[in-house]
Amino acid sequence: MTEKPANIENLRAFFNLGKSETCLWKVLRDLKIRPIGGNVQWPVVWHALGLSQQDDPRHQADLIEPLMTAPDVGKFCGVTARTIYRWYQGQGLPAEIGLMPKAIDLSGGRENARKMRWRRSEIRAWQYRQPQPVYARAIPTFGSLKPTK
Repeated sequence: MTEKPANIENLRAFFNLGKSETCLWKVLRDLKIRPIGGNVQWPVVWHALGLSQQDDPRHQADLIEPLMTAPDVGKFCGVTARTIYRWYQGQGLPAEIGLMPKAIDLSGGRENARKMRWRRSEIRAWQYRQPQPVYARAIPTFGSLKPTK
């Protein structure tokens, strides 16, 4: 487990946000992350993103690496951010590349908010046509599942 907690600057860099204080606090609020003393343990951030708090130690470097915005992914792939958003929606994506990795939505569910982020390791694997890294998913809390009929 990562010993050093994330401070406000680490979180701003991780979520790849601008300098605006309110932007970071909106993202933290939407993810239900409450910093204590200006710090958050990394496993709390992972859990808020749907990942297990006890992931494989080999993945921890990937999991604290800053997320990529659409312009970052576009630059990495040699296309525009607009093309990345189109590809993510499945439009015009070259068949030999395959579907894009799932994005992390930081918009709090707002439609067309363009607050999508991607893990660098997943984009790298997708671009080089390698298997996607597999991260342990969070286990639902007791009582959170709806019974089926």
